[in-house]
Amino acid sequence: LPHIAVGRTVADRGGAPARGDGAIYPIRDYRPAPDLFPPIAFVPYVSPASDFSAGLTFLGGDPVGLHEWQLELGWGLESRQPEAAVTYGYRNWEVFPSLSAATAEQRVRTDPDVFRRVTTAGLGLTYPWATLRTSQAASLGYQATFFHAPHPPGDGTTELAGVATELRAGWSLASFDRPAESVSPEAGASLRLVGRLGSPHLGGDFDYRILTAHGGAYLRMPWARHHVLALLANAGTSGGSMGARGAFALGGPPLGDSLVDLILRAGVLGETLLRGYVPGAFAGSEFFLGSAEYRFPIVWLDRAPGWLPIYLGKLAGVLFADAGNAFDRWPPDALHPSVGAELQLGFHVGWGAYGGALRLGTAWGFDRDQGGGLQLYLGLGGSF
Repeated sequence: LPHIAVGRTVADRGGAPARGDGAIYPIRDYRPAPDLFPPIAFVPYVSPASDFSAGLTFLGGDPVGLHEWQLELGWGLESRQPEAAVTYGYRNWEVFPSLSAATAEQRVRTDPDVFRRVTTAGLGLTYPWATLRTSQAASLGYQATFFHAPHPPGDGTTELAGVATELRAGWSLASFDRPAESVSPEAGASLRLVGRLGSPHLGGDFDYRILTAHGGAYLRMPWARHHVLALLANAGTSGGSMGARGAFALGGPPLGDSLVDLILRAGVLGETLLRGYVPGAFAGSEFFLGSAEYRFPIVWLDRAPGWLPIYLGKLAGVLFADAGNAFDRWPPDALHPSVGAELQLGFHVGWGAYGGALRLGTAWGFDRDQGGGLQLYLGLGGSF
């Protein structure tokens, strides 16, 4: 075959189409700044998590996808205080930098209602690399979380107070199939490890160590297309001092998947999902959680209603069984089981700027004396 030389840009090739004495369109260096604002789309949210809140999420970025940002502004209807969150990511270097911050009221106790403000800010670096079959990523970050005094003051409430600062490092591996019509990873596995080190030498008040691991195996079922059995395991261990609070909390969905909730739960206020129990039902310095999920497609809607920038994708279902516990010494005395079912409707808004799933589920926790029972949940979250 003859050798063909291709110019890197239109200007390199020469002979650009012309009309009269000028080009049909101007040629210039790419400048993302004019397209970063205003936002591409906005999405309303309601989060009945710790403080029932509502607000708007604004989504923005440049057309090429080098810059991405989200801004969330809301109001706590019970605390009568504002909440906010912001994230920014840049995707044009070999190492991707990101920034995040959030502030919100959290309920300390009821009868009477006592709240305290939690504020967190962090920065991170992610280095991804991939082969034809496998993708990996390594990350490094710093995060500071401020726990303000409960209010109203003087009621005798004792809670974690001060500043928690930490370095975190992580590594993830994914090797599985995900065909275009699938609802879940298929025929493969995933693994994620995250280590967190908190120290007064980093500017905080606490000295702690946290290590968490997540593993998943995805088995394609032979009797129907895109039916998958997902076997999931999560575990964590910690040491050091974080006041009187355990490092882990297990319980049902916090019923809040707003940007504020996600950023706060990614910090010291970590929670792990054990469906069928009240949020934070079990707490401790160690935890284990295992899940089996049968995932299957129901219908591919593939619809965009009218002129709205909303796309509705696949409707999928899952039947699941969970068992887990948070405790202070290995091995755990018991694992608390639950079963349930969930529907997921995939969506994209803002012409692909933001995507996720509307999740409607029900779960039954068998240990009713430990906060179990019938639990219904509805919220926005990630897809399988």
